Amino acid sequence: TNGISVELSLWGNDGVLKNSVILPEVFTDLPNTVIRTLGDRIYILQANSLAILDTDLNLQKTLFFPGDAYGRMHLTSDGTLYLGGYANSLYHVDLSNGTFVPYEFPDLPAELAEASVHFDIADHLYLAEASGIYQVDGTKYSCVLEWNSGNAKYNNNMDLRVFDENTF
Repeated sequence: TNGISVELSLWGNDGVLKNSVILPEVFTDLPNTVIRTLGDRIYILQANSLAILDTDLNLQKTLFFPGDAYGRMHLTSDGTLYLGGYANSLYHVDLSNGTFVPYEFPDLPAELAEASVHFDIADHLYLAEASGIYQVDGTKYSCVLEWNSGNAKYNNNMDLRVFDENTF
């Protein structure tokens, strides 16, 4: 993206351009674009716009999220698509109906009411808020990192990536 348009290009191993597509104008809101792939689908999220393309860059579907996903999109290994936002909002994307189904956090502690949602590579949920990072396991919320124990500082706009249980 260049702030004017979002263009995807498909290049062959020989360096020859195979295909190119410019996404609809709604994908020019923000300079950051999140792209995930699984199988024969490409998922592109920017602000509240979600595009789904096939591997030949043919646009299959465009959906508009009723909020702001803050660039937090997660695609599980089984193809389930989630959008995570601020204040513990998490949505499962029902691609067949084009709807966003809210995920309810069971027994959410009051101190995590404004936490933002993140994922790790093993499809576990994490909530990040002003005091630390919490792993979500059903109805159990375990603090796995306290900000004041290191030199890290919390920022509600951060993009948290968890590489393994010891590396964030």
